[in-house]
Amino acid sequence: MLKQHQRDCPTVLCLSGLDPTGGAGIAADISTIASLGGHALPVVTTLTVQDTLNVKQLVPVSAALIKQQIATIEADIGFDAIKIGMLADADTIKMLGEYLTALPNNIPVVVDPIIAAGGGFTILTDELLALYSECILPFATIVTPNLAEAKRLAPSAKNLQGYAETLLNMGSEAVLVTGIIDKGKQTLSNTLFTQDKKPIMHEWPLLDVESHGSGCTLASAIAGMLIFRKLEEAIQVAQHFAFHSVANSFAIGQGQLIPNRFFWAEDDDEGEPITAANDEE
Repeated sequence: MLKQHQRDCPTVLCLSGLDPTGGAGIAADISTIASLGGHALPVVTTLTVQDTLNVKQLVPVSAALIKQQIATIEADIGFDAIKIGMLADADTIKMLGEYLTALPNNIPVVVDPIIAAGGGFTILTDELLALYSECILPFATIVTPNLAEAKRLAPSAKNLQGYAETLLNMGSEAVLVTGIIDKGKQTLSNTLFTQDKKPIMHEWPLLDVESHGSGCTLASAIAGMLIFRKLEEAIQVAQHFAFHSVANSFAIGQGQLIPNRFFWAEDDDEGEPITAANDEE
């Protein structure tokens, strides 16, 4: 996307649902990207009625309005990356598929497939999931399903490698399967699969925390990092950010905790913020 003005601040177009708890969805995207030194361009795809326990109701925003917002932002500002979260209706999935077809190859697209809420509410039916796989996944720079989502996206596969290979064969450049718990080792692992390299497993200490929006946080962080970093480095830094956000989660309701995406501002032990542009680890 050509920028109309020179800016120091990287921009990420975020297409996500509106979570009124502020824990997940577009609120998670905005706070994550801001914390990492970027600027989110938020386009709400779905209005939700939800709390920290579960989603109660979905009201999709019209595909025509979403398309108009994207076009307006693109004409005025442009963007350096795209993060796709909740998509809950066929018209929007089809419209975005058509839009992504014409997207320049140098714009990274991070797809976080929101299939069901943490409390169990269904977001994507089998019919919508098939359409999603056809229209959205082929254009992903990276897809970030948790293990349950990977199984839904690749129902005929038998293991982790099979889930990832199925998604790669759909056209995704990379797949990061997240949230694989080893209770014996007390670890949580995320495994990266790409078209041409061996899988890379990242292990993190298992936290005794149920958080609301951890997947959104990780996907948004990856989108911000991909603007300036290669894939493997972007994923490593984004995981570090997401881990510490979840580790510093706070309670506001009766259910899941909210990740603290500005943990670095409150805890001297975590040091300075990780920014997309100037952190050269």
